[in-house]
Parts: sequence; structure tokens; C-alpha cells
Amino acid sequence: MTLGLQRSLAVAGPLLVGCAHMPPAVDLGAPLPPAAVRSHGFDAVLAEHFWLDVPFTPSFRAAGVLPLGPGAWGLELGGNLGVSWLGAAPALHWAPDPRPDSAWRWGGRLGLALGVGDLTHGDANPYTGASLLAQASRTWGPGGVGALTAALGWGYSGHLRCFFGCYIPDPEVDPEHEDPWSGEDYIPYNGPTLHLRLDLPLGRQGTAVITEASAQPVVWGGDFEPVWSLALGLHHRRVGLN
Repeated sequence: MTLGLQRSLAVAGPLLVGCAHMPPAVDLGAPLPPAAVRSHGFDAVLAEHFWLDVPFTPSFRAAGVLPLGPGAWGLELGGNLGVSWLGAAPALHWAPDPRPDSAWRWGGRLGLALGVGDLTHGDANPYTGASLLAQASRTWGPGGVGALTAALGWGYSGHLRCFFGCYIPDPEVDPEHEDPWSGEDYIPYNGPTLHLRLDLPLGRQGTAVITEASAQPVVWGGDFEPVWSLALGLHHRRVGLN
């Protein structure tokens, strides 16, 4: 079997290969809903991620948004912690005023990521990336704390060592005596992202329970590798400010 064919088989299931590295997605879960942009919304969420042969990858994320003046813009500051990565996740939100007496809110989000690690290893590989999402939200209750929100977009993240992906052979291996497919593959996280989020208000004003479901397949070699996550958390915002 040629080296090229060996590599093509390995890439078809990148997370099955012991030396394949892939950074986490820029958006590890559903973002803050548009109604939270001007009311100091804050999330604290626990998630479980499912990738091919790695069925259980827990992570924690926290994020809060600060209004940028009285207009439609807000700055999100947050981060995430997984079993093999640590990252910061700032974002710029745009959430215009809804139509009078409308329960629908719309918005957009430009997200960034900067961190170290990857999905399947604890190696200190720096990564960065960006994403662009469109959001639609149906709200209810005081301040729109109750909300069903969908976010759809695209994201890309890559290790700084090989931002667009590459294969680095092991320099200590002699290809005449040992298997030359013994280096490391660096695979970018590139693909569409779809998030569904339900915020259910609690008795305490401005607080809600978050449930999330996300699908973020990776595009690699013309194929989609299935990736998804489920999450549960808490959301709080200042009622009456938006």
C-alpha cells in the first residue's frame, strides 16, 4: 500500500488516528441570545461533545456580554475548558431592536477563539479561529428571559503550527526501515455550525435554565465528519435593560 493511500485512509477517520490533532470548534455551544446583548447576559454551561470514536468529551464554558453604548452592539467575553484544551472566546454581537409588540429577536455574531490544546490530546498546541453566525430568537416573559433561539453559520479554527492543516513526519524515523506514516497530522476544524437553545425562566427574576443541542460537522477531504454536543447550564440577565 502506498503512503498516499495510507494517509487517505487515516484522514477519512481523523480522530481514529493516534497522532491526529484537531482544535476545538470556535463556538463550542449555543451563543447568548440576541435579547441578552443589551441586558448584561451571562452564561455558565456544562457540555458533552461527541466525535466519532470519542463519545464523551466534557467541557465547561462561561460567557458574559457587555453592551457597547445604547445601540445594537455588544462585546462578549468568555472562555472554555475541556479535558485537553483551554481557550478564550471573545465575540462581537449585533442585536437590533425588535419591531413593536414583536416576540422575535434577530442578531448576528462574529466569534473569535484563541487557546491551547486539541480535542484528543493534552499537547500544548496553540490554536486560533473565527466564526460568523446568524441568530433568530422567539422570546417570552419579563425581559424576554424565556427564549427559543437558533443560530446558524460557519466556523474555522486551526493550530498555529499548521493553520490550514499539514502532516509532519517524525524526524527520528528512518523510512527505509520503519513505517513512514509515523508523524503527526494537524487537521483544521472547518465546517457549518447549527445550535438550538431553549432558555426556561426560573422563579428568580432574570434567571433561566439553558438546554442546548448543537451539530458541528467537520468538512475534510470533501466529506462531513459528524460532530455534535448536548449542554445544560444557567443564564442570568438584568431584566428591563433591553
